Amino acid sequence: MPSHIALAVLLAALAVGVACRISAPRIVGHLTNVAIVTAVMWPRLYELAMPPRFALAVLLALGAVSCALSLAASVPTRTLISVSVLGFTGVMLVAFLGFQVVTAGVGDTYFRYFVVAPLSAAYGYLLVRSGRIAELGYALLGVAVITSVLAVTEVVTDGPILKGNTFDEFIDGQFRSAVFSEQTLVLSALLLCALTVAIVATAGTRRVLFVPVLLAGIAATFSRGALILAVCYVIVVAVSARAPGIRRYIAAVRAPATAFLLLAAPMVLLLVGAMGYGVTSSDPTTASAQYRRAIYAIMPESLRTHPLGWGASGPPEGMYMLRSPFGTLDVSATVDSEVVHVALEYGYFGLALLAIIVVVVIARVRADRWWSHMALLITAAGLYLSIHSWLSLLSVWAIALGAAAANPPRRSSADLTERDSQPIREPSTGLEPVHF
Repeated sequence: MPSHIALAVLLAALAVGVACRISAPRIVGHLTNVAIVTAVMWPRLYELAMPPRFALAVLLALGAVSCALSLAASVPTRTLISVSVLGFTGVMLVAFLGFQVVTAGVGDTYFRYFVVAPLSAAYGYLLVRSGRIAELGYALLGVAVITSVLAVTEVVTDGPILKGNTFDEFIDGQFRSAVFSEQTLVLSALLLCALTVAIVATAGTRRVLFVPVLLAGIAATFSRGALILAVCYVIVVAVSARAPGIRRYIAAVRAPATAFLLLAAPMVLLLVGAMGYGVTSSDPTTASAQYRRAIYAIMPESLRTHPLGWGASGPPEGMYMLRSPFGTLDVSATVDSEVVHVALEYGYFGLALLAIIVVVVIARVRADRWWSHMALLITAAGLYLSIHSWLSLLSVWAIALGAAAANPPRRSSADLTERDSQPIREPSTGLEPVHF
């Protein structure tokens, strides 16, 4: 679709969406949440019409406006928030899509950082403040269950449902599912997010049904990191729910554990760097693990020569090369770690920002808030996956962070007061605590 036509369609969608929200708030609110989740889970379907990042920005703006209009605030306040979100989105669409102020390659990066991420964080924050976070959770769970079934289908049929994905992969001759997502590891992380909703927000038969389906979908991606996180998460939640003493112990050691993590991480990275790096195995699974260890070993060298990083485009091609049985590997082409990627691009400043995010995420984790669990799991996935490189993961991460930051960390989500902006039209206060 030509850029000027896409711009006209997106601006018209903004206007029509706002009009529909005013006339039918409940129905439009639910549909907007579903559309946002599908744009995150199935971006390749949106790609058939236009770049998914632009469609996602419009949907996030509509979702944020829908939540803003439901706040228990004065009419001028709600109007100001809505107009600000719509104005910001409209200006950015005109700048990036209409005038094309930057080239397509750089524009994709900047649009993700400065448009999609802020809109996602604002949307997550307003979802909790308006008491409508449950709507997103159920939309995420429903789409994820369907996606898991499709992922298993791809493994059984040994091929993609929608062909043409440049990131389609085989491991040991077995196809790794991606369905309509950007990449197989991205899909595994998104299904991991939905797992938090299935465990915290459902009970009985539905939980027994949804959790195995989501675990099967994660397994279909052959992502060891996501599967380990999923199994550990299920075990921790189940044990802490049946043993309140463990939950209190976790709360007590949270602060010192976070401090130890932030202090120990640099020591571990220096140790890895001193051990040297390389990819020697011809087995794809072992080689993948060796490659991740190798890029962590490169990070100290990059920080030494470029303490402020190489910039948003990362190191130049050929700067860091690795020999392997599969040929010479260029690290600048694939950085499978949020920690390493941030260090390469933004140096110590990026690592400091990431450390702040880790502290906030750990501080905001509560047993009855699946969105805080989601923020924690995505952040943990950054050990083996570059989050900000993918539109879907960056958006979901920002939504989870915004939602986790919306209420004080030591308050139950069921203990909302008038200051917490209970919704006007929809009295739901989010997901209630689940008792196993």
